[in-house]
Amino acid sequence: MRHKDRILMAFRGEMPDRIATAEQTIASSVASAILGRPAVTGSTALHYEEATAWARGPAAQEEFVRQCFEDIVAVSRKLDLDAIYPPWRGSKPTRRVDEYTFMYGDEKSDAWYTMLFDPDSRSYGVSARAREATLDDVAISARRYIEGIENGPKPSFESVDPLDRTFLAECGAEYAVPAGGA
Repeated sequence: MRHKDRILMAFRGEMPDRIATAEQTIASSVASAILGRPAVTGSTALHYEEATAWARGPAAQEEFVRQCFEDIVAVSRKLDLDAIYPPWRGSKPTRRVDEYTFMYGDEKSDAWYTMLFDPDSRSYGVSARAREATLDDVAISARRYIEGIENGPKPSFESVDPLDRTFLAECGAEYAVPAGGA
């Protein structure tokens, strides 16, 4: 039975040959231990690793994306998972502040923020921002998001993130691939 068939059967309330399994994300440190080599797969450390790749240039970022794909597929196969989840990735930083800190957004606006990586906890989170969001900011953002869904272009394969498209194209015949809003 194909991996994706187990997932589809579970959603239809049918009984597959075994319980379908999936992990939405596997931390890079955990995947490294499972694979016995360094791996880039998920958690907030992945966002720092990608920011670091962006800082090294477009070729390094492309290599990071390729390695991320290969590592997620390898650990998913090793664990015999039935779905392969593309990673949730961050955006491209504006600049590197220091070894562990990156700036995002326009520093001249009130929409910038910095993110800091803590190597001990392997955590990467917002460390400073131009200003805190208000409830009005959240409401405006939510309205814009909903309007974009209602009035924007209909989703298409071409509108899906290129890494998600790779997962769908390379793994979608065998695995369930929850990607691109799927």
